[in-house]
Amino acid sequence: QTNKQLFAYGGTKLPVTGKLNASIKVGEREVRRDAIVIAGKGEFLLGRATSLELQALLLPEVNAVDTLETKYPEVFNGIGKLVGYQAELHINTDIPPVAQSQRR
Repeated sequence: QTNKQLFAYGGTKLPVTGKLNASIKVGEREVRRDAIVIAGKGEFLLGRATSLELQALLLPEVNAVDTLETKYPEVFNGIGKLVGYQAELHINTDIPPVAQSQRR
């Protein structure tokens, strides 16, 4: 039995029926973790930490900003201003303008 609550995308509460300590194996790697059981049919979900530990999820160690900054150092120097380019805005005059309210 568990007091844990699970929610699906969109906020729908899932019917938790209990938990168990399960052995999870991917290839030759195996770990023991608590698994939350819900009513109904469906596939199981692994958390990020367990997926990485089992190497079922491989994430690249890349920092895109550092990569771009190294590749194009001239555009990442100083405050910056676009020189020698005139932006062109395409506005459909058939659509009436709408003022949006301030975000809260």
